[in-house]
Amino acid sequence: MENWIQELYEKTTRKIEAEFERMGEKIPYITEGGRYQTDYGEKDIYWWTNGFWCGILWKMYHATGEEKYRKRAEAVERRLDKALYGFTGLHHDTGFIDTVMKTLVRPDGSSGHIACLDPDTGELLEIWLAVLGPEGICPSGPAGG
Repeated sequence: MENWIQELYEKTTRKIEAEFERMGEKIPYITEGGRYQTDYGEKDIYWWTNGFWCGILWKMYHATGEEKYRKRAEAVERRLDKALYGFTGLHHDTGFIDTVMKTLVRPDGSSGHIACLDPDTGELLEIWLAVLGPEGICPSGPAGG
């Protein structure tokens, strides 16, 4: 790996590790005084950026193999599941949300991932078929790892 790439990777890893330690299972959105203070999972579980932190945790798990990232990502996912059961708003992101959802199975047998189904047929949308396969099972973590 080129030196600058390694340096960037190490800097990013340190930053994410610091946030990981500070935030617990909070879902961040914006900083206040240089730190994430507000838990957006408590303030607005439906907020469109809420899944970003969970995605970063999954990326860290796949990059490092450290189980703490997987465990925290799964804990945040469980919190995000609440967003599936009460969303009624209409805004420019509704197209991503306004579909029937299907619970997918993780490689360890637990469930939690969701993928969009065609609301008319109940079948996985074509884009998800390409990523997940006909059974809707994610083979190595979110979005194929």
